[in-house]
Amino acid sequence: MTTGGLAAADGGLPGPTRRRRLRRNWVLSIGCVSLLVAFVGGAIFVQSWLSQDRSHLTDTWTWDGQDWNQANSSQSPSWRWTAAYVYDEKANQIVLFGGQTGESGDAMLSADTWSWDGHWTLRQPTLSPPAREGAAAASDPIRGNVVLFGGQADVAGSQLLADTWTWDGQTWHLMATKQAPPAEIFDRSQLAAFDPKSGQVILVSQSDTTSRWTVDTWGWDGQTWTKLGSAEDLPTPAPLVGAPELPLNIFLYTDSQHGRVVMLGAGVPLSWDGSKWSPVGVSSAVLVRGGDFAYDAQTATVISFGGSTCTGFIGGGGDPSTAETWGWDGAAWRRLDPHTQPPLRSITYLAYDSRIQRVVMFGGYHAYSCFGNALF
Repeated sequence: MTTGGLAAADGGLPGPTRRRRLRRNWVLSIGCVSLLVAFVGGAIFVQSWLSQDRSHLTDTWTWDGQDWNQANSSQSPSWRWTAAYVYDEKANQIVLFGGQTGESGDAMLSADTWSWDGHWTLRQPTLSPPAREGAAAASDPIRGNVVLFGGQADVAGSQLLADTWTWDGQTWHLMATKQAPPAEIFDRSQLAAFDPKSGQVILVSQSDTTSRWTVDTWGWDGQTWTKLGSAEDLPTPAPLVGAPELPLNIFLYTDSQHGRVVMLGAGVPLSWDGSKWSPVGVSSAVLVRGGDFAYDAQTATVISFGGSTCTGFIGGGGDPSTAETWGWDGAAWRRLDPHTQPPLRSITYLAYDSRIQRVVMFGGYHAYSCFGNALF
């Protein structure tokens, strides 16, 4: 087991200690900060965000293509930030791993593994990755497992990871690889997705640059990582009228209808052609701070729920959390109008469960005021 990086085949380690700019803007905007610093004239005012009302949700909902339905389970994971959340195609279950539990002085990283197959079960694997948050993860149907890469091993973000693990439905396995992407924390676990064309898991990693929209693309073949595309500049995101607000983070999904990997959140939707990302449609820069997304294979629609509406360095009044459901059919976004609507939330998790042909949403964070929720 490793806590500082990747266990390479020759026993060496790549440079997992390389510090990258923390890109969890949506986390910082909602509450994973202990202090708000506002500059007014020459003075500095400090306010603890802990004085805000807030609610950590641990409920589970399913989307059947038209409506939300709440699911019951005798137990459930505790709510956490930036956990890995992915559907395991072989085991027919959603897997949740790690994340940051607690806040401020109580914050700690978790190494627990949960599975959802209609109810939540805390798993007891014989081997497990070290505690972490911000890992990328994807189901690998060719190898019949879930692949998990990277993240950070401490709350401060000084110990970035570059190790690769696979989940076989019962336990985790540490993979010894010849090379791997650089150590990194990912904004969301869906920065990886399976590519039906190549039979590889595709992962997008921020290039060694100050630009968050310049990326390297890596492929996982079950044995090692290979850099497939280097330092590619993605289109700059821009707001799109008539769609969810506040573009921020990109995410990848497997478009089963067309047999390809698609990226949303750049200036236009992009498709991976094996060597580069190419536009495949109109503007899609609509990712919401703190909301989440999943590709509903039954309806060939990306489903979005929740998010934060706070804007600016210092938030104003009002409820920042949303309860909006949106769908993107590959051509346009439209707001959906379900009969039953889950409570307001941001920082939630969505994944498509092909066994029941529904999107499953777990948890969320409900902040009751934008006040103190600075966007960095």
